[in-house]
Amino acid sequence: TPADLPAVFGDAVGNVVPSVSRGVLRHGPDASGLREAAGRFADEVRAAVSGS
Repeated sequence: TPADLPAVFGDAVGNVVPSVSRGVLRHGPDASGLREAAGRFADEVRAAVSGS
């Protein structure tokens, strides 16, 4: 999960590009569902990387 990124990658977490395609694609094929899911994942990853 995005929350696990700092523990797994430590100080290198800012250099990580997590793969979330399956998590996003399961919210399709509706474009708005895909956009919402992508936005949620981006927010979760951003919060995990910034320590928020």
